[in-house]
Parts: sequence; structure tokens; C-alpha cells
Amino acid sequence: MKQLSLSIVAIAFATTIASKPLQAQPITPAIDGTGTIVTTTGNHFQITGGTLSGDSQNLFHSLEQFGLSASQIAEFHTNPQIQNILARVVGGAPSIINGLIQVSGGNSNLFLMNPAGMIFGGNAQLNVPADFTATTATGIGFGGDNWFNGFGENDYQNLIGTPSKLAFDLAQGGSILNRGELGVSEGQNLALIGGNVLNTGQLRATGGKITIAAVGGGNLVRISQPGHLLSLEIEPPRDTSGQILPINPVDLPALLTGAGNGVETGLTVSSDGTVELTDSGTTIPAGGGVALTSGTVDVSGDIGGEVNVFGDRVGLFGANINASGTNGAGTVLIGGDYQGQGTVPKALRTYISSDSVINADALLNGDGGKVIVWADEVTRFFGNINARGGSNSGDGGFVEVSGREFLDFQGNVNTLAANGNPGTLLLDPINIEIVAAGGTVNELADVNEFDDPDLVPTTIDAALINDSTTNVILQATNDITFSAPLNITTPGVELTAQANNNINVNADITTNDGDIFLNADFDGIDGGALNLTDVTINTGGGNFTGTGTGNADLRNGITLNNSTIDAAGGNINLTGITNEPGDQNSGILLRNQSNVQSISNGEITLDGTNENAADFGNGILINNSTISAEDGELQLTGTANGTTMRNRGMWVRNSSTVSTVNGDITLDGTGGQGLHLNDGILLENSMVMSEGGDINMTGEGRGNGGGISNTGVEIHVNSVVESMMGNITLDGTGGAGLNENEGIRIADNARVSAGGNINFKGNSTASAAENYGILV
Repeated sequence: MKQLSLSIVAIAFATTIASKPLQAQPITPAIDGTGTIVTTTGNHFQITGGTLSGDSQNLFHSLEQFGLSASQIAEFHTNPQIQNILARVVGGAPSIINGLIQVSGGNSNLFLMNPAGMIFGGNAQLNVPADFTATTATGIGFGGDNWFNGFGENDYQNLIGTPSKLAFDLAQGGSILNRGELGVSEGQNLALIGGNVLNTGQLRATGGKITIAAVGGGNLVRISQPGHLLSLEIEPPRDTSGQILPINPVDLPALLTGAGNGVETGLTVSSDGTVELTDSGTTIPAGGGVALTSGTVDVSGDIGGEVNVFGDRVGLFGANINASGTNGAGTVLIGGDYQGQGTVPKALRTYISSDSVINADALLNGDGGKVIVWADEVTRFFGNINARGGSNSGDGGFVEVSGREFLDFQGNVNTLAANGNPGTLLLDPINIEIVAAGGTVNELADVNEFDDPDLVPTTIDAALINDSTTNVILQATNDITFSAPLNITTPGVELTAQANNNINVNADITTNDGDIFLNADFDGIDGGALNLTDVTINTGGGNFTGTGTGNADLRNGITLNNSTIDAAGGNINLTGITNEPGDQNSGILLRNQSNVQSISNGEITLDGTNENAADFGNGILINNSTISAEDGELQLTGTANGTTMRNRGMWVRNSSTVSTVNGDITLDGTGGQGLHLNDGILLENSMVMSEGGDINMTGEGRGNGGGISNTGVEIHVNSVVESMMGNITLDGTGGAGLNENEGIRIADNARVSAGGNINFKGNSTASAAENYGILV
């Protein structure tokens, strides 16, 4: 049969309604010309008759009341030509269902619509061959804006094709509660869609889809075929005439009270009308749009299915959600899709308790699944998520836990793979700070699950990342700050931090052969700097990548201040840019005994650019610091584009060292376009050394034609360039200017020596006297 998926469309309108009392009921047909027949034999209700659509694919029933006590059976009869059975309950009383609903005679989908509300008690069950949808909508829509209305007359002949939408015309839709064991056949869909939807029982759709969706009043739910994009549109209300609908759904406390003592719900109503989960005492928020599960939701199978829990306020309390598969995992969406994108409904608040578990594992073969926990405002996550790769083959899955405005993350996520790559955990609120202990709150008792937080930066306990068994991505709209040490012990687990603004590292970061990516200015808008202060970053053999763009607050693209980056055999790549005007800013700045180092074959690459400095603007500035590698190549590229003076492509000064053991060293510098001292490469009281590798230095001093000392490569003041067994090549081009614009200048007790060949190539573009190609 055709299967359905949904999205929610907002409609801004209000409807005046009349009320109906809550009462117990049997199953009785409505006397409205639909032709539904209910035949009772003992505890068995046979539902036949009804009206067919013009294409004979849809069978419609109208019931005055619909309810089942324990051991009672409601059987809807169909035939192989009927695609969908659609039954409405018009009497105004909620449906209390504590027995079995089944479909016989064909493979029809079953839609059960009662705007007044539904309770599936502890004995409720399904025996249906295809999809089952229970809804408190006031209408089910078809093509051509034709509706199967919850009340009044219908033009059944025109209700052809597949249902495409659900309308919630009341100010507050009726609630749905499940305490039973509701299941559909393998690969089919099970949906509970109402004003509030609470599951304290068991829902099962082996390899299929389960949707729990709470829909606020005045909304429209779009339904589309699987694989098609869902649309999100603003539509006018269905009934623009202001017709009074003959129903006023009772609120949740009244619905539960009216169910009677014989129907188990898993909920308790206190004397003041507060509704609580019986087992945990958790209070259910008043009002509509609450989607909550504290029971089991199971779509596991050979290939895991899909679970959707949507609403304004979404909560998992002691829930067990299983989308695992023997040969591939499924998808779980709680509160929305990836980064709040797409057309599926998005929660405002999402809460997952510490005793809730979401499994989306590939058990034998295949990749781990996709799990999204989202809220447009606040997410509090204390639970457990597994999205592991298969034991035989497959990579780990993808998990996102985020609140757009605020995230309280204190749970556990595992996306490891026994024979594949670890998966990924993405945390992406507005601001993130890694702290020493506790995160935003320390105890669950401190949390009002759906209350407003103090809007401070999201704080994440470092211990949660240290124990991570998944690659971790921290993604912030603004800043990320590391205020507590990280030591990720699981081998190969990566850490990625992506901030649209700044990344500030104020504590050590260590991984166990895991790559580290620190990417400031991730969106490429308005800059964002990467700053390391008094810290050590050690990847244990993994690669390190850092990027940053200077901004008005932090003008250097990347700054290391008394800090060390140690890749221990991995590669290091730093890319820094500054676009800020003013003095003394660099694309990349190393100062105060900072170190960038790797061993073995680890390569080190620095690329620094200064786009807009006035004075002392450098592509790369290395000040009293060290860059060292063993057998890997070391390559530094610095570019300055400032237009005043002292804008150097690369400036190595104040007892700094750039060295390798056997790896080659390549330095490439381009000076700025100002008046004086716009050198390509300048070494002052520093060393560039290799035992067995070659050294290649290429510099261009530019200038604007009116100044002096725009040198291509300048080595002076006790500086040393030495390769004990390799070759050295210096290639310098002096800039345009009055004088002293040499291609290569070696002076003031500086020295160049090599065990191999030394090659100088110098050129001065200035035409005046004392502008030499090579000056030694």
C-alpha cells in the first residue's frame, strides 16, 4: 500500500466551538447517510457498509461513538481494491480504546479520526495489514481542496486518490494517549497525530516508520509520498465563514479522569489538575503541542526504520527508541531535522532524560544511523544515543544534539565502528564554552524540563568529551571557548570546533591519534580569530588544522601566545588571514616561546596573509618561537598587502628557529606595497636550519616606488641559514624604490652555509643606484 509522511503548516485563525461531555461509549454508527453498519456479536464489533469515493479506492465510515473495553474487538471490513479506510467519530466524546482494532479482507491503510481525543489503554492492540493513523484532526484532505470533514456533510465522490493533509481547525486539538501495545506489519507506518500526544506504552513498526506529532491549534499537516520533499506553506483556514464546530475537546486532565479507573494510562492527575508521569513524577506541561514518550518506540529490523517525534515541546522520559538494523541503521528525528532545516516540524523546547536511550546501530553490516535532537530555542540532553557501525563492516553514524539558542548537553553518544571509521557528534548552539565540571546544571533536580534557561553561553562538561566514543563537532553561531582541559582517550576520535566568530583556547587539548580541527570564521562573514594562550595541543599522531580571520576585536588571524601545537607525527596546517586596517596585525603570529612541532614524517604548513595593514602588518610573524619537524616537509608562505610600510611577507625574529632534521624547508614571502621596509622575507637574530634537507627561500619585496629597503630576502643581525648536508637556494627580488631595494641582502654578522650547494639568485627592480641584486 502507499505510505505517508508529514509536515506541519501554520494557519493563523481561531474557531468558536461548542462543548460535549466526556462519556463512556460502545461503537455506534452515525445517522448521517454515510451508511456505516456496526454488527455486534458478543465482544466483537463488525464494521461494514460505509461510502466509497468516486475511484472506489477510499472507504469512509461515520461513527457516533467509538470505544473498546478490554477483550473487545473492532473489525473494519475491506476488500483488495480499497487503498484507505477512513473513519470519523462525530459524537463529541473521546474514544477510550482498551481492546483490539483490526482490518480484514484487504491491505487497506486505516485512518481513525476523533477531534475530541483518544486514549489507547494498557490492553489496546492493533492487527492491521498496512498503515495506521490515529488523529484528532478536524479534517483529512485530498486533492483539489476536497475534505473528509470531521463534522457535517462530505462530498465522498470527490474524495479520490491519496489523503494529502490533516487540518486542526480548533483552537486546541484533542489529545492522544497510548498506554497499549500498538504495532503494524513490517515496513508499514504508525502515526499518532493530535493536539498533545503522549506515549507511555509500546509502539512497533518493524523496519517501518513511527510518527508522534503534537500539532497546535490552527495548523495543517501536509502528507506526501515517501522520498518526496515535504512542502511548508501558509494557507488560509478551511472554513472562512466562521461556522461553529460542534466540539470542544476536553483538556488532558479531564480526558484522563474521564477514562475511568479500569483504563491504565501511566499518567496521574493530582488534585490541582496537574498531570504527571506515574513512574517518574515528571510534570506534563499544560496547553497544547506536547509530544512525549516514556515508553518504547521500535522500528528495528533488517534495515532500521524511522522514528519522528515532533511538537512545540518534545520530551523523552525513560524512553527506549530503537531504529537499529541487522544490515543498516535507521533514522531518529526528535524535535526536528539537521540544524533545524527542511520542512519537518521544529520544536521550541526539547528534553531527553538521563534514563532515555536512542539506538540507531548497524548490528552486523552497514553504517550507523542518523539521530537528530533539535529545538529552535532550548535543548536539554541528559540521555544516551548509540549510532554504531556494524560489527563486520560499516562506519559510525551521525548524531546532532542542538538548541539553536541554548544547549545543555550532559549525555552520552557512541558512534564507534569495530571495522570502520568513527561517526560524528555535532553540537551547534549560539555560543559554547568547555568547562571543568557540571556543565550548565549539575543535577537533574535543578532542571525545569521545559522552562526558560538563563541565556548564557552553552557550557559543556569537558568529561563528556573526554569520554567520547564518537568524533565530536562543536559548532557555534558566535564563539567557542575552551576553558577546561580536554583529553580524549579513545583512539582515533576527532575533535572539530567551528565558530562563525572566534575560537579561544585557554586550556590544553589532547587526543589519542585523533585529528583536531579548529576553524574560526567558519561562515566567512565578518571574521573570526583563532587564539591559543598558554596551552599545549597534542594530537598524539593525528593531524592538526587551524584557520582564522582577524576581526575588529582580535586582529591576527591565528595567534599562538606561549603555546605549543604538537602533532607527534601528524601533519599541521595553519591558515590565517587578517583584513583589519591598523598597525601590528598578522595573518599568523607566534610569540613568547610558542612551538609548532611534529616528528617522523609529519609535515608543517603555514599560510599567512595580511590584506590591509597600515604599519607592521605581516603575513607570518615568528617572534621568539620555534617551528620544527623531523623528516616531513616544512613550508611557510607569507603575503603582505599593506600600503604604508613595514608590511613583510614573513618576519622571523628575536631568537626564533625554523628547523627540520631531514625534511626540506621552503619559505616563500611577498612584501607589502607601501613606502619602506616591505620585505618578502626578513630574518633577525634567528635560524633556519636542517641537518639533511634542502632549504629554499623565495622572497619578493614590493614597495610603491618611492621608498627604501624593500628587500626580497634579507638575512641579518646574527641570523643563520644552514643545511649540514643539503642544498640552499635563495631567490630574491627587490621592490621598486629609491635605494637599498636588494634582491638578497646578507649583513650584520649573518651567515649562510651548506654541506651541499648554495645558490643565490638576486634581482632588483629599482633603477636608481645602490639597488643591488645581491648584497653580502
